[in-house]
Amino acid sequence: MSKIDAKIGQVDGVLRALDMVFRKMAVTVAGFNSHEISVIRKIAGEKTVIFSVCNTCVSEKDLKYIFKADLVWASASKIIREKVGEKAKLQLGVAIPVYAISDNGKNIVLEYLKHFNEKIVVFRRSFPYRVLEREPIVEL
Repeated sequence: MSKIDAKIGQVDGVLRALDMVFRKMAVTVAGFNSHEISVIRKIAGEKTVIFSVCNTCVSEKDLKYIFKADLVWASASKIIREKVGEKAKLQLGVAIPVYAISDNGKNIVLEYLKHFNEKIVVFRRSFPYRVLEREPIVEL
């Protein structure tokens, strides 16, 4: 974070972490900055875990970047549910689903579920799995 204007820059944060010799990183990128996902992927590689979050207002043009993330939060986005959801390797949740796009993202979710103490139901089906009455209603 910038001490001058409190700006949080994900790319700058990754560059700083690399300068500090960190090699295992996770970074969140908000949908309105989705273009930064490609930059982060280029400078930090596939081992860096990228979470695409706050995606309610993303557009079709953002998808080419979002598909490079490991985990994608649908937020209240119909575009994410329809376009990203159908290509996901794993879906976590229904009302605000999280989609694992990469094998790395899928493994992270499976590791999380190994330590989850509540009951879990798992079944195979095509994605996205949607229950319309559980989705958020967006009024424009």
